[in-house]
Amino acid sequence: MLKVQNVSVWRDTAQILFDIDLHVDKGEIVCLLGPNGAGKSTMMNAIIGRLSQKTGTILLEEKPITHLRADQLVRHGMALSPEGRQVFAPLSVYENLTLGAYARPRSERHAVKKDLEWVFELFPKLKEREQQQAGTLSGGEQQMLAIGRALMSHPRVLLLDEPSLGLAPKIVSEIFDTLQQLGQQGITILLAEQNARMAFKVAQRAYILSEGKIITTGRTEDLVQDPSVQQAYLGV
Repeated sequence: MLKVQNVSVWRDTAQILFDIDLHVDKGEIVCLLGPNGAGKSTMMNAIIGRLSQKTGTILLEEKPITHLRADQLVRHGMALSPEGRQVFAPLSVYENLTLGAYARPRSERHAVKKDLEWVFELFPKLKEREQQQAGTLSGGEQQMLAIGRALMSHPRVLLLDEPSLGLAPKIVSEIFDTLQQLGQQGITILLAEQNARMAFKVAQRAYILSEGKIITTGRTEDLVQDPSVQQAYLGV
């Protein structure tokens, strides 16, 4: 579904990512793991078209998307739930969710309504707060809203950037349970995350990023047995 080939990214004159290669197969959950500052968010923003200073090739279903803008990529079936949630604080939960479907044609109005009901089933707390301003929600509820808003575009590939950041363990567990449900429903997910324990529970494969380079990759069931991964990311 998604392939990144030899991608390097700069911010002004500073190179942030170096020759990144990764892929995510259809229906797969893949984790991009690494410490703060490793380049995970830069990778996600480069994929979704928010960064222009890059080289290499990005493919969506074998079609090149390297130079498409974020709004164009949403129409091509990709959505990002960004780091820090970035909900529209003055707008209601309902308004935030419906804005997630802005790129869908008017002929899909009935499907959009069904997807809204589906998001409320995934995150019942959002249904309870449907008319509440997004800025008044808790951090966990805002994260649910950010994921729900991305799902409203009906993506074939969902990018999730640090969904556990700053949240209580109970809320993190709830969100990752939902991610597991999404994977079981066939949604392809690339997950950028620092919380290796939670990421390894839902992802089939992982890429470990350090200082802008992929240093390790493999199936999560193998990586959890790797002593260097255990020491660096699992606290063993």
